[in-house]
Amino acid sequence: MLLPVALLVGIVFLLFLPSWPFGYSIRFLTCVISNLFKKRISLAAETSVQYRVWVDDLDFNMHMNNGRYNMYADFGRFAHAIRMGIRGHNLLESISPPPVKGRSIFMVNGGLQFRYKRSLLPFESFVLKTRIHSWDDKWCLFEQRFISGRRVKAAVIVKKAFTERGKIIKPVDAFVGLGYSQQEIEEFSRVRGTSTNDAVSSLQHTESCFGKDE
Repeated sequence: MLLPVALLVGIVFLLFLPSWPFGYSIRFLTCVISNLFKKRISLAAETSVQYRVWVDDLDFNMHMNNGRYNMYADFGRFAHAIRMGIRGHNLLESISPPPVKGRSIFMVNGGLQFRYKRSLLPFESFVLKTRIHSWDDKWCLFEQRFISGRRVKAAVIVKKAFTERGKIIKPVDAFVGLGYSQQEIEEFSRVRGTSTNDAVSSLQHTESCFGKDE
């Protein structure tokens, strides 16, 4: 009698493991540590992290609920920021110094817009891709796509501001402070465009993230 009960308790424990005490913190620290010592990415680079839909990610429709999309997107953005050279904390800077000595740059959210096209189902594996979309004089927009089986299931455009010592700085100043060359910044601007109109348009039209896939 005890064996079936113990087995049931063990299964329930494993299925809901991410939600047990410290589960979120452990996953967040894993995200930080796994990216802290990786090679720094270029300004136009796209980063990828892989996750799986667990039982406690589901809602009553038996697909991943909208709150979990935001949590995983947050992990993806933090991984991308670390690969750019952003540390944002003295402890991280002492372990892995920022690209430019004396510069301590971080990012804060200013808004986001999700577009859900297909469900992510129980235990389905997905890849979250993150890249810089564009920027203006204040905001930097990040594009993120949830991909499974070569199909984009959801997309989000996130508006973020760069800060240094508690003050908002221009994205271009932040890129320079992260060690990116003026040539690389100008090349990105030439290829992608960086006007305020681009920023407004991208917040209103996340459909472009899905491409031609229907």
